[in-house]
Amino acid sequence: MEGAEGSEADDSGGREPVSAASRLTDDLVLQILSRLPARSLHRFRCVSRHWRDLICDPEHRARMAQTLAGFMYIGWSRYDDNNGRSLRFTSSRATPGGGIGGEAAASPPLIDPLALSLPPGFHQRLFRIQCCNGLLLLCAWAPSSRGAFKFNYTVCNPATDEWTTVPDSLVSDTAAAGCTTARLAFDPSSPSSSAYRIFQFQNDGPRTRVSPKVWIYSSETGVWTCRECGWADGAGVVLRDETSGVFFRGKLHLCPSEPVIVSVDRDGEKWWTTPKPADPGDDGFLGAPPGFIGVSQGRLLFLNTPEYNHTKMRVWERGSGLWVPKRSIDLEKVIGGWDYRFGLKCSVVGIHPDRSMVYFLEGKDNRLVLYAMDDGDGETICELGYKNCYLPFLPYVPVFARSLTGRAAA
Repeated sequence: MEGAEGSEADDSGGREPVSAASRLTDDLVLQILSRLPARSLHRFRCVSRHWRDLICDPEHRARMAQTLAGFMYIGWSRYDDNNGRSLRFTSSRATPGGGIGGEAAASPPLIDPLALSLPPGFHQRLFRIQCCNGLLLLCAWAPSSRGAFKFNYTVCNPATDEWTTVPDSLVSDTAAAGCTTARLAFDPSSPSSSAYRIFQFQNDGPRTRVSPKVWIYSSETGVWTCRECGWADGAGVVLRDETSGVFFRGKLHLCPSEPVIVSVDRDGEKWWTTPKPADPGDDGFLGAPPGFIGVSQGRLLFLNTPEYNHTKMRVWERGSGLWVPKRSIDLEKVIGGWDYRFGLKCSVVGIHPDRSMVYFLEGKDNRLVLYAMDDGDGETICELGYKNCYLPFLPYVPVFARSLTGRAAA
């Protein structure tokens, strides 16, 4: 088609060839681009300078899909003004504009958590964090009226500097201290793009991590409701803050210590328990690590190491109701942290949402390592330092659309 158009232009006076894309108005182009996934969007930046400018324009990025910008975590330093504790961000790439395989990549916006307009003293009271599709769930300690301590939730959008506080749940201060973990469920592509849920899992005693109950907060109603967990016949499973999880297609999926993957819908009405995939030689005698669950390129993935070989990592993909093995990663070739007493000192902290990449936190210096599954290449992004960060280490994809009804920066 382009060749035919060029011939007509040459016959009519040697004018420049006119492409079909150049005839589209900016509004039409933006409507098309807003429907593309992030990886395709980055490639369309190369169509022309004009398209690149449209995609990179801050006024338009709220309509565009975004990709992984980096990781959020709680960091510690004796030189901080926040009693050593603060919310931190680190980029997911070693060099801005870099990429693996020669693919052009947009420079994601860097986030400075310390510049967010959170209440004074918030960082030093920060206790736990979770992240879901661009929103952060921040949990901070606060003194209660009875002299004890309770924690309050704040939901924050770092990209727009919006935040809103969540009403206290009906859980007593004593019971609140038994919260094993809290999770956020948010889907910016849903019809109610500003709606979210908070799951607060409760243990059943001071010396156990099993969570038979869950309190669920709805941003639409502003109300907490209590439900019995529908996993393990109501007995619950062992959940921690570092337990990997992902909210995907209306379900919250978690990888507890037990050999199952547990799921629940956003309203806590339907519960599922699925056996974790395992190698044929695994018999459960030694027990495999909990594994890691995430989403990449629209597919649900599960990563784990075989029970008797922790130098290999299997990548499983969920399809047609089954877990199918797709790849194998040789960790000894990627990460040089072998210790004969403790094995490989590394943990998976993220899966790239748009590319076949896995991120590890490795060694005593907490090296952030990127591994490209297609090429089998590894790359060190940065060193966070010994004991300078706490798990969980959370992948962060920015959302520039106004998504909260609470406070926003002026």
